[in-house]
Amino acid sequence: MFIFEGLAPLLFPNRWQSFMLKLANEPTSQIRQIGLLLVGLGAIIMLWLYG
Repeated sequence: MFIFEGLAPLLFPNRWQSFMLKLANEPTSQIRQIGLLLVGLGAIIMLWLYG
């Protein structure tokens, strides 16, 4: 997971920094919705791969 998470700042540091600044300015509720979506998507992929 660390390898995957490190690819964006390694390959596209300016875009990654810009994205992080935009994300920091988003409302907390929207960040939570994004987190819920990502967790759900990850769970579906895990079930699909290992189910």
